[in-house]
Amino acid sequence: MAMLGYLYCCGGVIAGQQVVPAAWVEESTRIHSEGIPHWFGHYGLHWWVSPRSINGRADLFFALGSHGQFIIVSPRHELVAAFRKRPGTKQETTLPLRFFLDYALTRYGRS
Repeated sequence: MAMLGYLYCCGGVIAGQQVVPAAWVEESTRIHSEGIPHWFGHYGLHWWVSPRSINGRADLFFALGSHGQFIIVSPRHELVAAFRKRPGTKQETTLPLRFFLDYALTRYGRS
């Protein structure tokens, strides 16, 4: 999961090779429709897009899978995180995203 996030963080390039077309990375991680529920952000193409105007911290995009799987990417900060945790409650669904914004981005993100 983290490698997929890293691939997209690097614009589709791994080890100097363009594995995913840069145009697809750009297109799939931009807003294509409003997200429901709004607190996730908006929806791109297989990615949720959460601009700073929604989350208050940074422009990022993320994949939200079943059972609490998250891949969160902030290209500007060169930061990727992957989480695999089944949430116990509906409110716990956003814990990985909140952790990323409140802790990881603050501590490890590059400006």
